[in-house]
Amino acid sequence: MPRKANCVDPGIREALKKQVESCLTFQMKYSKDCVRLSSVIFDKTKQSLSSNTLRRFWGFEKSSFSASYATVEILHRFVQCCEANKLYSDQALFVLDFFEPLHFQEIGADDKTFQASCRKIALFLKSNPLVFQEVMIPLAQSALGRKYFYELFPDYSWLNHGLDLGYYHYLSHSVSKNDLLFGHAILFFSAYLKNDSLVMEEKYLAIQTIWNTHKGEVHPFVAGRVYFTFILMSDKDNLASILDAARDYQKKLPRHSVGEFKEFPGFHYFVADALYQKGLIKDLFFFTSIALNEFLVFQEFEWKGYYDQMKVFHAFALSGLKKKREALNIFQKVKTSDYYFISREYYLNIYHQVKLRLMGD
Repeated sequence: MPRKANCVDPGIREALKKQVESCLTFQMKYSKDCVRLSSVIFDKTKQSLSSNTLRRFWGFEKSSFSASYATVEILHRFVQCCEANKLYSDQALFVLDFFEPLHFQEIGADDKTFQASCRKIALFLKSNPLVFQEVMIPLAQSALGRKYFYELFPDYSWLNHGLDLGYYHYLSHSVSKNDLLFGHAILFFSAYLKNDSLVMEEKYLAIQTIWNTHKGEVHPFVAGRVYFTFILMSDKDNLASILDAARDYQKKLPRHSVGEFKEFPGFHYFVADALYQKGLIKDLFFFTSIALNEFLVFQEFEWKGYYDQMKVFHAFALSGLKKKREALNIFQKVKTSDYYFISREYYLNIYHQVKLRLMGD
């Protein structure tokens, strides 16, 4: 039996079209704009309206039927969501719009131009704390915000000035083993920077539980942060077993991975930091030697100064092993001007500590 035409008033339909269009950052001029609108509506409402339905609603395609009540209801909900967004400043809306799924459809996570755009957003939020306060929770609720803001830019100097609050929200929306470990590890590190032993203990216990009970793949960078926590929180009774476990773990990591930042020896990078803080010279020499000799050098991490930061740890270890000439030869080639902004101040401090050690020996 043919479907009967609905009785949606044409005046309501036209008014609703204008309301929807007032919420958009683009104009509904062509049939292809309905594809974009369909994606935006789903992102805001988590309900689907096909591009064909929207073409009929906007009159790009002729139909003998008026819009269904379900279509009208979803469009009304979309307008309500947009009205709620008006509580945000224009700057906050710009940031939130950047992390809309539509913008990520044809961009890979390893695209360097895209990463540069994400970096500019992070720097903008760091210099505009009020805007960050607006977007802190929405970015944590968004899978793209968690991946391309919180996970890419755990800015060490910013952690002590409000960014750490964002990671509590990040954790409340994370479910995978990797993400949970990352969130707790960042908050552990934030507490470490603040010398907050109570939070350090709390996060250490959470990390232990997740590491031992949850299943799932863990990125080498995250695993390195986990072992950073384990090593710093170790005592004389369990230190040897933790170091043995770290040595075994690093053996399983591929030396020639490509993509998702796995080219760099991230596990060794974070373990080396913990070993430096604990003054474990022989183990530090072991891990930095592997990182600098068994992994290929990639340009991205070279211009971010990550290899030079590793060389500072290596020089410190060489000095502790009474190989001062070799240590100085490596240390004098380090370029601190290349240090990446998210950890620049932290590693500059380590650089100057090692410099004093080498100059004083």
